[in-house]
Amino acid sequence: MNPLCDAQLFRFDDSGHSPAFFSVAPAAVATADLVVALREAATRLRVPTLRVCLHDSREATLQDMIVLVNEGAFCRPHRHPTRDESYHAVDGAADLLLFADAGQITRTVRLEPGSQPGARLPANLFHVLIPRGLQFIYREFRAGPFRPTDSEFPPWAPDGSDGSEAAGYMAALRERAGRGLP
Repeated sequence: MNPLCDAQLFRFDDSGHSPAFFSVAPAAVATADLVVALREAATRLRVPTLRVCLHDSREATLQDMIVLVNEGAFCRPHRHPTRDESYHAVDGAADLLLFADAGQITRTVRLEPGSQPGARLPANLFHVLIPRGLQFIYREFRAGPFRPTDSEFPPWAPDGSDGSEAAGYMAALRERAGRGLP
């Protein structure tokens, strides 16, 4: 049985920035079946990103998520002024781009299971994940509770409201990351 369809385990919430399944069980477990169910749900819902929150609400003190990002999704550079966060690759690969405050790429890190699966980012560092295939699935951890104001967006990156501008920006980032350019 698909664990995301079990009301004893998860509830669906599409009121946030991206749709999510939140755990309702006292202890959530990240299993291979859960990752398969996440893929199936993303296909069925036709969404660019989808997350499974292993915590029960936006108020949880630890935000622990399994996130799926499809190729072509607009990922907006951002930073969290007061919170560190950590990424751990589950399936696929992505480039993690780190930016100076003025928008220059200062570092590109390839995240993929096995060779270089994770990264921890300090607060106040602009960054973005760029999938390097059809999908990238990763775990994200950060302190809660979640607040929409926890993320700041830079003036030098598009906000995603213009689809062609956003696609061009993402293509340029993918190209630079693919060539290993800062």
